[in-house]
Formats: sequence, C-alpha cells, structure tokens
Amino acid sequence: MDIRKIIIVILLSFPAMLVYTQPRAYHVSKEGNDNNSGTEFSPFKTIKKASGILKQGDSCIVHTGVYRECFYPANNGTRQNPIILMAAKGEEVTLSGMEPVNDWEISEGNIFKAKVPWTLGKANLVLIIDSMGIEARFPNKTNSDPFDPQCGEIIEEGLSVMDESEPHENPHRFLTDIIPGKWAIEDLKEAKVWVLAQHKWSAWIAQVLRYDNQKRALFFKPFDSHDTWVSSNHNPNFMNKYRGKNIFYLFGSKIFLDGANEWYYDKPNKELLLILPGGRKPQNGEVEFRRRVTAIDLHNKKFWMISGFKITGATINLSQAENCIIRNCHLKYFWHSLPAQSQFASNGNSGILMGGKNNTVQNSELSYSAGSGFTLSGSNNKVENNLIHHLNYIGSASYGALNTAGIGHHIVYNTIHSTGRDCIRLNNGGGHVIACNNIYNPGLICEDLGVVYSGGTDYENTQIHHNFIHNNNQPKQSVLGIYFDNFTNNGIAHHNIVWGIKEGVRMNRPGNYHQIYNNIIVEINNEYGPWQGPATQFGSAIVNNFTLNPIRANDEVFKANNSIGFTSDVLQLSSIKMKPPEGINKYGFPKYIGAFSEEKDAWTAGHDFNRTSTPNMSLELPFMRNYIENGSFEWQINRHQRVIDKGRIDRWKKSGAVELSFSAGFNIPGPDTRNAIYGNSCLLNNDSAGISQIVKGLRTDFPYKIGVYVRSEVTAEVVLSVQTEKCRQKVSSNDFPIKAGWKLLVLSFRTGKQDVEVKVQIRRNGKGSVYLDNIGMIPDLGTFEEDN
Repeated sequence: MDIRKIIIVILLSFPAMLVYTQPRAYHVSKEGNDNNSGTEFSPFKTIKKASGILKQGDSCIVHTGVYRECFYPANNGTRQNPIILMAAKGEEVTLSGMEPVNDWEISEGNIFKAKVPWTLGKANLVLIIDSMGIEARFPNKTNSDPFDPQCGEIIEEGLSVMDESEPHENPHRFLTDIIPGKWAIEDLKEAKVWVLAQHKWSAWIAQVLRYDNQKRALFFKPFDSHDTWVSSNHNPNFMNKYRGKNIFYLFGSKIFLDGANEWYYDKPNKELLLILPGGRKPQNGEVEFRRRVTAIDLHNKKFWMISGFKITGATINLSQAENCIIRNCHLKYFWHSLPAQSQFASNGNSGILMGGKNNTVQNSELSYSAGSGFTLSGSNNKVENNLIHHLNYIGSASYGALNTAGIGHHIVYNTIHSTGRDCIRLNNGGGHVIACNNIYNPGLICEDLGVVYSGGTDYENTQIHHNFIHNNNQPKQSVLGIYFDNFTNNGIAHHNIVWGIKEGVRMNRPGNYHQIYNNIIVEINNEYGPWQGPATQFGSAIVNNFTLNPIRANDEVFKANNSIGFTSDVLQLSSIKMKPPEGINKYGFPKYIGAFSEEKDAWTAGHDFNRTSTPNMSLELPFMRNYIENGSFEWQINRHQRVIDKGRIDRWKKSGAVELSFSAGFNIPGPDTRNAIYGNSCLLNNDSAGISQIVKGLRTDFPYKIGVYVRSEVTAEVVLSVQTEKCRQKVSSNDFPIKAGWKLLVLSFRTGKQDVEVKVQIRRNGKGSVYLDNIGMIPDLGTFEEDN
C-alpha cells in the first residue's frame, strides 16, 4: 500500500479515536431502555448493558430501583482513570440476588405453593418481607434470632474423655426421644442434621439415614474413617461437663414443613412450599427466592470503584481483583449456604471474597451471613471504617466475621460484633495490621473461642493494636479476648483495652515470639500447654501491661514493668487520653504502663460513617519482635495457595540437599512424633546441608539471642552460628543431651559497634536427617537487664 494512503487513513481516524477515548458518564434507570444511548435523558434499563461498554475513565450512575442482575464488567480501569459504578446521590438503589415469587396456590392445609423454575441447592434462601424465612426443620423455630437455634437435646451416653488425643469411635448415630416414631425412612431421605456437641468448638452437619424408634437412635452418614475432629472433640454421644447439653435440629425434608415462616423447595416439581403466620396466603411480591449468589463480580478486574448500593441476598466477588474500591454499600443476607455433609458445618470460603491485592472495602455495613463477612486472601487488602455484625449463624469453626489469609492486610476502624464464633480469625499468612477496631460479642453459638483467634498460625509479626475488645452480652467463661492458641508464633498485641472477659489474652503452648505490651487488660494467661509435644514459649515477652489479676506465665516468658491490680476507673475509655511519661525504657518499650497516649495522639476505636478519612496504620514494626523471616517455613503454604514446592524455602539461602517437609494434624499425632512441630519444617538431608539468612535492622552493641527447634537422628549434629563484624559465634546440638523429639538450640550474642545486620546460618554435620522449625531472633532483654 502507498505510504501516503496509510498516513491519510491514520489522520482521518485520529479524531474519532480521540472521541472514543474520552471518558463518558452513563446512566441506568428502571424507566430506561437498553437501546438508548445511555445519557442522563436517554438512560439504559439494566446495569448489564453498561457493564459491557464501560471503559477506563468512564462512570455509570444508577438511579432508584431494585436491579435483579449480576454486574460483571468486561474492562479494566487504570490508576489514573478508574471506572466508577455508583448509585445516584440521594437515591435508593438495590442490587438483589432475590426474585419475587408470585401466583400462589393452596398445596394442602395451610401450605401454599408457587412455581420456582430454578434452584441454588445448598445456597437456597427465602426472604419474607425482608426477613429470613426458615428452611423446614424440626424442632420448629419460633423466633427470628438466627443465633437461637431452638434445638432438641441429645441423650448423652457418657462424659467426654478429656484426652483429645484419643479418638472415640467415629459416630454414626445418637440417641434422642423427641423424634416422632411415625416418620418413615422415605420421609427422612433428604434430611440433614445440625449438631453442636461435646467441646462445642464448632457445629457440624451430616446427612440423615434413618431413625430407629425402638432404640430411639438417629442414624446419619459417618464421617471419613480418619476424621478425629468429630469423633474425639464433637461426638454427640459424649457430653463435656463444662459445656452443657448436646443439641441438634433436623432440616431439609418436606416432613418438617409445619411451622410459621417455614419453607421447602420441591425440586422434582420445581415448587416453593411455604407456611405464613395464621396460615394466610402469600401476597405477590412479599416472598423472594434466591436466584443468584453474586451481585457484583470483579473477579480478575482492576481499578474499579463501586459506591452507594444496597445489596440483598447476594455478595461481592473481589477474588484476584486489584486496586478496586467498594464504599458506602449496605449488604444484608449476603451469604447463605448449608452443606449436606461437613465436619465444620461449612463448605469453603464465604462472605465477600476479597483476594487479589490492594483492594478496599470502606464505610459500608455488612449484616447477616451464615458464614463470614470477609474472606481475605491475596495481599495488602483493606477493610476500614465498616459496621460488620450478625455473622456465622451456622456456628462454624471455619468462620470468623473476618477470615484472614495472605499477607499485609489492614483491618482498621471497624465495629465488629455479634458472631457465632470468633470475630476475627487469623489463618494462614500474616504481616497484618488490626488496629482501632471496636470488637465484641462473639460466641453466640460456639464455645472456647476468642474475639481475635488463631491456632496453628505464623502471624509473621501481625500487629493487633489500639483496639477495644470486650464481650457485652455473653456470660460464657470460655470466651477469651486475644487468643493465641497452640502452635502460633510471632503475634504482637499492644495498646489494646480488653474488658468484660474472663481472660484478656491467652497464649497456649507451644507458641513462640509473642509480644504482649502496653495493654489495659483483665488477665493474661499462658499456663495452658499442648495436648502433646513441646511446652515452650521461647522469645515471648509480657511488658508494661495494666492487668486486673496476676499474670499467669511460664518462667521462660520475659516479664517486666507490669502493674497488677487496678480499680475499674482504669478501664474508663477516657483514660486513653491521659498524658504518659515520654520516651522509652531500657528494654525499648514505652516508659508508661497501659494503653495511654498523649492528648494530641489520643485514639478511639470503631467505625464512624461521618469520618472523612482514616489515619495511615502502616506502622513500623516494634523493636521487640522476631527478626527472622519465615522462621516457621509456612510461606510456601500461606502465600502459594497451599501448593508446596519442596525445593523452595522463601527468604532463606540454601546449600546442599534442603527441602520442605510437611506434617498434617494439629495434635494428632503429637509433635514429638512428627517431622514438623506444626505445618512445614525444613529438612537438611545430607552432610553439610544448611540454610542461611541475612538479618537486618538490628541495634548496634546490643544483646540478641537466636532459637531454633531441632529434631535430628542421633548421628547428626546441628550447628547454629551467627556472623557479626567481630567474629563468628556458634553452638552445636552435640552440646546438649540427645533425646527423642524436638529440642531448642539457643545462641546468645551481641552486635558490634557497626552491626546493623548479621548472617545466621544453620547446617548439618554427619549422617541422619535433621528437621528445623520455629526459628527466631529476638532482643535478649534478660541479658540487657543484667548489663544495666
């Protein structure tokens, strides 16, 4: 083609290209038409129409009405030109996962029916005049409180065996005398049973098989033969004397349909069956049946801003999203699912799925979810200034109001309350900031839990600070404040005010490198050890706390400058504005005791929708912490979706035959009999195999100590060394008696006049496999105290 013709074509098309790339503002209205141009005076009718044409820099304003569709956009915005979807200012716009059910007919008696030609199975949900209907169940539920299960009682066959390491026979039935004997096997073929039993850490759900009226026994589908979660901890045939009666209810069969506001979906006939109070006929539009589980799907999308919507019966999907913002939204009844068979009464992630990176949900309200409010994964996502309440009404150990995995999330300035179990549950991953939240009233169904809870987790120096943590309505003795359960490491809790709870902080063993300082707190307790394994808490410190009761702590935990016993006046929230002494003490902590701050730095906690901005919570890590990165070798699980690359050891330099080793199980088998204290360990598999790490950010001329847990064969020697500017110091496992199981190898050293970084190395000599776990370097405060 002639070059002049090419130039002419480009020049002629350039103005059109300029017009095309100019950002546009589109409108959607219930009075519009998708054949319109999308302007304010010629709006589209559906947001689906807008979703396909919005491009970078564009905006879409949605006007009054209920939009029963899922918004799944086609394009991405950019940092300079995000795409905006927003409700018109001052107008009520609802995105609904529900569809109205009309044309009701009498089915039989006081039961009405209507055609519903779709089903979501375990995710089915019915709303009756904006309140949740009750899936047909036995015994009947007579109130609207989702946290009052109104259950039947199980006839226990004995008290719990208190040694949880000994599993009972895998249960497949329990005794009860309240089930009508007239029910045939055919009547129960679709039925499921919800059970809260024994230790009551979690409910579980199982498929019902039959009821034997002569034996008064309800039979259900057994769990896997290897499962000890139900058989040893939540067995309906045993009652824990501290937790009270075991309870259950049945659901999912038409035979249970006999109470007000109950519903049943007849799948073969594609009909919804319903009973309303007084047996009246439902009016068209007052009953809605769920048709879609997602209202806004930003999966794999970038640079979107969503604002101002009410969302009913559906959730938001931010999985694999990047730099997306949700603000000023109100979600209700947004996640619901009841599985057919689950030892945790759950099936997977729930609530707002917030993965990817750099996404934000702010200034919003989330209420009523059978599971979580948020399932956080990915990295550097933010949940800030939200009201989050009435979650996990299924009573699952898998669900906190917020479930965290991944790295570097910020959970700040939220009010979080009223949950079936924990309010915040920290799972795989860490490095988070949990700050300035008002968190209370967990445990509305389950027992033995924390307002903030984790077990088997490397926190990776997660900071839990400047929070109000309390328990308003539940008198349970098993509800704790900040609960570092067995096999947790590297948690930092400071400047929290914890009240109205039996124990403000509990650290179960083993659990290493936890730092608890400058809190106002009822009680600190770390006397509870594991069921099996090493009862150690190396590198942990309790400093500068106001506690009402004496601190219960092991000798290996460093304790200093705590004040025991105070009047209730100390817990007055105004006390956080008291002016404390300035500076830091000789240990590197603030000079003052408790969670006080200067007037100019006075803090509060919880959401405020009138707040124009939230302070930046990207605080530097405190001096007192573990300076080793990935010392528990969990990053390969936490940051790579549980795919273990045995050849990859993040943050460590390898030499020789080095790989990851994984041992499943929380306490069965016990840690002394497995090759990882919990989760992953590092395996040194030939002579001179080793790992090393450059540790930065240290103080000059200051004492530190390094700890590493070692499990080795008798002929193998482990050498732990540190290279400072002056010399190389080392310690050998041969210096300690050889015994079965894990042992702690400790090396104390002092940095030089110029040292801000050192090299830590661990290597194997001789024959035999060596396993390493829970490595850490901390300031040696005990030695520093002696020096001063």
